[in-house]
Amino acid sequence: MLIKKANLIPYFLALKSFSPTFQTEQAVFKKKGYFLKVELADEELIADVPHLMGYSPDSLNSILSAFNDLKHLFLQQPLSELLELSKKIKNPSLSFGFQSLWLFNDANLPVNKDAFIVIKKNALLDINSNDLWKNIERAEECEAIKIKVGRGNTTDEGRKVKLISEHLKKKIRLDANQSWNKKEYLNFIKALGRQKKFIEYIEEPLRPNYSLADIEELYHHSELPYAIDERFRELCLKGQAHLIEPHFNRGLKAVILKPSLGLSLIDYGLLIERYKKEVKWVVSSAFETDLGLLALGYFIKKSGLTDQEGGHGLDTLPVDKKTNVKNAYN
Repeated sequence: MLIKKANLIPYFLALKSFSPTFQTEQAVFKKKGYFLKVELADEELIADVPHLMGYSPDSLNSILSAFNDLKHLFLQQPLSELLELSKKIKNPSLSFGFQSLWLFNDANLPVNKDAFIVIKKNALLDINSNDLWKNIERAEECEAIKIKVGRGNTTDEGRKVKLISEHLKKKIRLDANQSWNKKEYLNFIKALGRQKKFIEYIEEPLRPNYSLADIEELYHHSELPYAIDERFRELCLKGQAHLIEPHFNRGLKAVILKPSLGLSLIDYGLLIERYKKEVKWVVSSAFETDLGLLALGYFIKKSGLTDQEGGHGLDTLPVDKKTNVKNAYN
C-alpha cells in the first residue's frame, strides 16, 4: 500500500485539570496538536502528532515546517517503509506521528479508529484533591496507584500517604515532580515512617538543580527507591542516556518514558532492549488523544512490557470528554 497523500489537521483539546508543576509554574488548560492523515489507495490512516506547550521540545510551527520540508520523502512509499524513513525526522512530535502509523500498520490495523489494545495502567491521584478518598476507592481495583505529591506541606503529605498505605496495603508509586530540596524530602520520609515499605518508588523527588548522585545519596538515608522522568529525557536529548548506568542496583528502580515528548519510539525501544534487565520501564502518556494512547499501547506491546507488574501511566489525566477527538475524522 503506497502513500498517496499526507496532511496535517490541527486539533484543540480542553483539559479538565492540570495543576502547575515546579518546572513550569504554570497551569495548562488546553492542548493543541495535529492529526497526521495519510491516504492510501482504498483507505486512510490517522495518527496523533502531539504537542504540549511548556513540555514538548518542539513547537507547533516547527512541526508544520518540518512536515512540509519532508512530506515528499513519504509520498508514493509503502507503509512498511515508514519506520526507516522516519529516522530522517528530527522533530519529536512529528516522528511520533509517523512511527505511530508504522505501528498501526505493523499490527495489521486497517482502520485504526476502531482498534483497541488492553494495557494495565496505574491509577493516578492527587494528594491534595478534595476527592482523594473517593478516588482511592475507585482506584483500588488497579494493580498500582500513583500519587502526586510535592505541592503542599511535606510533613502533612507524608502523613496522608501513610494513612493511604495503611488503608490499601498495596504498592504505591509517588511523584514529586522535582518539587523538593533535600530537607523537604527527608521531612516527608520521616512523616511516612514505617509505611515506606509499601512505596514502590518515588519519582523525581528533588528539584532540577540537584543531580542523580544527590538523589542516590538520599536513597542510602531513606532506603526508598526512586524513579526518573524529566532527568532521563534531558539526558536522552543530549545523547547521554548511558549516564544512568552507574545508578543501577543503587536505588534507581524505574525510568518513566513519555515518548511523545522526547526521543523517537525507535530510540526509546532500543534503550528498553538494552537496559530491560537493569531497570523497570514505565511508559507514561502526556495528554495524547485516543490515537496517541493507541500508539503508546502498541509501543508497549512491541517492547514486551504488556504484562509488567504495576502497569503503565496511560490516560491518567483525562481530557474534557466534551471534546471527542474521534469526531475529527468520523
